[in-house]
Amino acid sequence: MQPSITGRLILWLSLCSLLVIGSGLYIDYRLSRGEILERVALQTKDTIDRAVTDLENMLDGVEANTLILGRVLEQREYSEAGLEQIVKAAIETNPDLFGAAIAVHPDFTDRPRGFAPFFFRDQGVPTVAELTRGDTPYWQRPWFTGAADSAGPIWSEPYFDAEGAQELMTTFSVPVYRSNAEGQAQLYAVITADVALWEFQDYLERLRLGDSSFGILLSRTGTVLGSGNPDHLMRHYRDLVSPSEQPRWTQMLDAAANGQVAEHELSCLSGDGRCTLHLGALQSTGWPVGVVYSQQELLSPLHAFQLKTLGVSLLTLAVVVLAVFAVGRRLTRPLVALADATEDVARGELNTPLPRHGSQDEVGRLIGAFGSMTRNLKRYIADLEQATASRSRLEGELAAARDIQMSMLPQGGQASEAAANLSIWARVEPAKSVGGDFYRYSLTAKGLELAVGDVSDKGVPAALFMARTVSLLPASGESAAQAELGMAAVNNALEEGNSSCMFVTALLASLDSARAELVFTSAGHPAPVLVRAGRASPLTQDSGPALGLARDQHFTINHWPLDPGDRLAFYTDGVDEAFSADGQMFSLDRLLDNLSRSARLSPDAAGQLLFDELAEHARGVSQSDDITLVIVDYHPAAAEATDDRARTSLAQGAGLAPRALDWIQARLGAANIDGGTASEIVLIAEEVITNIDKYAGLDTGDEVELALDLSADRVELSVADPGAPYDPLTETSGAELGQSISEADIGGLGVHLIRQLSDEQHYHHAEGRNHLRIVKRLPGPD
Repeated sequence: MQPSITGRLILWLSLCSLLVIGSGLYIDYRLSRGEILERVALQTKDTIDRAVTDLENMLDGVEANTLILGRVLEQREYSEAGLEQIVKAAIETNPDLFGAAIAVHPDFTDRPRGFAPFFFRDQGVPTVAELTRGDTPYWQRPWFTGAADSAGPIWSEPYFDAEGAQELMTTFSVPVYRSNAEGQAQLYAVITADVALWEFQDYLERLRLGDSSFGILLSRTGTVLGSGNPDHLMRHYRDLVSPSEQPRWTQMLDAAANGQVAEHELSCLSGDGRCTLHLGALQSTGWPVGVVYSQQELLSPLHAFQLKTLGVSLLTLAVVVLAVFAVGRRLTRPLVALADATEDVARGELNTPLPRHGSQDEVGRLIGAFGSMTRNLKRYIADLEQATASRSRLEGELAAARDIQMSMLPQGGQASEAAANLSIWARVEPAKSVGGDFYRYSLTAKGLELAVGDVSDKGVPAALFMARTVSLLPASGESAAQAELGMAAVNNALEEGNSSCMFVTALLASLDSARAELVFTSAGHPAPVLVRAGRASPLTQDSGPALGLARDQHFTINHWPLDPGDRLAFYTDGVDEAFSADGQMFSLDRLLDNLSRSARLSPDAAGQLLFDELAEHARGVSQSDDITLVIVDYHPAAAEATDDRARTSLAQGAGLAPRALDWIQARLGAANIDGGTASEIVLIAEEVITNIDKYAGLDTGDEVELALDLSADRVELSVADPGAPYDPLTETSGAELGQSISEADIGGLGVHLIRQLSDEQHYHHAEGRNHLRIVKRLPGPD
C-alpha cells in the first residue's frame, strides 16, 4: 500500500516535533546542568574555605602551644617529675591534642633507654604511656629524627603508634636546643603534639554536599589523613585511583601545594560514575584538603524534571498528530480522487472525468490545471502522429539519398580489390545519413589512379557539393601534368556560383607500378602516409589551396619513389580529428602508431583495426565528422625487384666518388648499356656524388645510398644522403651559358650539365635524408 499524503504529513510532523522537543530539552539540560555545576563549584569553594579555616585554627593552636613549651624548656631546667607534669598539663589545657610528649635526648639523661614522658587521652582522661618501651628507641623514630634533621618544627607523616597510644595519628615535633660548655647549641629534647586522624573527621564532615560526597585530607606526600571512607585512611592516593588518572591527581596536588584551588572530573573513588574533586591546601602544614561529590547525584533532580517534561511533550505531540490526521483526511480527499483519475489518464483514458472541487484554493487550481493538461495532451498526440508520419517519410528519403551517394563510390563506399602489383581497400563512414567525403579509383595497366576528397560541412549540403565535385574530377588514366591542370579546372568550376563559400580538400594520385613511383597533387588535403619496414610517416608534400574558394590557383605535382612492400594510407581529417568523450582528438600520432602496428596485416584487416580503434576512442560521443580511409599495398613481382633494380650503401670517406662510379659502371656494363649512354650516366653520377662529398657536411661513416633501376626504355639513378636539406634543382642558381668557369656560381654549371644529359630530375627530403632521382631515357632500336 502506497503511503498517503496524510501519513507522510503525520510522519514528518512527528519527526520535526521530536527534533524540536529533543533539541529544546537538550539545550535546556546543558544550560541547567552548567548553572547547577557552577553553583555547586561556588558552594564547594566556600565550604572548603570554611573547613580549611577551622582546620587551620585547630592546627595553629596545636603548633602555638607546642612552640611556647619549647621556648620554656630552652630557658629553664626541670626535673623528670616536672617534665611529666608539663606534658600532662598540656593535654589537660588543650582539648585539640590527642597526646603530647617530651622526649629527652639520650645524652641528657642517665637512663639507658632514655626519658620520654608521654600522655594521651583515653576516653577523655589523660593517660601516661612510656615511649622507652619497644624494639626501636624513641630517638630513632621518624617523629624524633625528622625534627632533629630539619632543626625546626615539622609535621610527620601519618603513622600507627604501636608503642604508645595504639592509635592512627600525625605528630607535630619541635626540637629544643641548649648551649653546652663550649657555647654550642645541642639538641636537648623533642616536644611532640599528637593529633589523632579520627579528629579530622569532624572537620571533613562539614564538606559533605550530598549522600555520596565526602571530604578528603592528604599529607604532603599524598597519604590519606581523613576521608569519608575509613578504608582510605593511611593509604596513598595511587592505591585508590586507576593508573590512567594518576597524572591528573599529581597535577592537582602540585597545584594545591602552590596555593591554587584545583578542580577535575575523575572516576569516583567509591562506586561507579564520574565525580568532581575540588582540592585546596592548608597553609600551615601544606596538606591538601578537598571535597569529592558525584555529578549524577547532584543532577538527579534535573534528570527527573527532564523526564517529566519529555513525557508531557510526547503527550502533547500525540494530541497534535490526531488533530493533523483528522484535518489532513478532509483536505486530501480531493487529491486522492485526482490521483485515481491520473492513473486512468496514464493508461491512455484521456476522457476520464476529474473530481469536482468548488474552492479556488491550491487543490482547485491543481484540478483545473490537470484538466487543461489532458486537453492539450490530446492535441499534442494528434500533432505527434502527424509529425511522426512526416519524419518517417524524411528518413526514407535520407536512406534513399545515402544509397544513391554510396552508389557513386566504388563498391558502395566499402571497397576491396587486388591487382597483379597492387591491393586496395577503401571505406567511407558519413557522420550523418549522407556526407561530404568521397574516394574514387581505377586500376589501370600502369597501376592505380586515385582521388580522395573531403567537403566542408556535413549532411545534405555536403553531399550535394560532393556529388558535383566527383562529376568534375579528371577522368582516370590522365597523366600527372593533366591531373595538375585538371585540379585547377575543377577549382574554377566549383568557385562559380559558390555563394555559400563551401570548399573541398582533394588529393589526386597516380601510382606507376613499373616505375615504382607515386605522383600526386594535393588541394589542402592531409598528406598520404607511407608505411615502410613497419614504420609509418606522413609524406612531405607541396599542397595547393582547397578547391572552390578562389579562381586560377596553382597546384604542384609531388613525386615519391616506392619500394616493394610499401603501404600507402590516404585519409580525411575525420580520422585524426575524431573526438573522445573528454574532448581529446585521436591525433596524427595515434594514427601513425595504429598504421605501424598493423603493417603486417592485410589492407582489409588493417583498415578494420583502425575503424575499431576510432570507435573505441569516440565511445559515448556521436561521430563529429565524415571518415574516409584508403589503404594501398605496393607488391611488385619478385623478379622485377631483383633483376631490374640494384642498390648499395657507401660510407663517407676517402674515395667516395671513385667507389660509387666503379659500382655504377659495373651495373651498366652488366646490362649492356650503350657506351655513349653509359658515359653520360657516369658523368651525371660523378657530378652528384662529388657535390655530396664536398658540400653535404657528412661525417665519416655516414651512409650514402645508391639505386640503379634499369628497364627497356630508361635508366633511373637514385641517390640519398643524410646531409643538410638542400634541393640542388631549385636552390642553386644556374650559371649563364658562355660565362667563364671563374665567373660562374658554384654548382651552376653542374646543374646545367645534369639537366642537359638527363630527361627528368626530381628531389624531395624525407626521413632526414635528401633524395635525388634522375631519369635517362634509352634510345630506341632505330
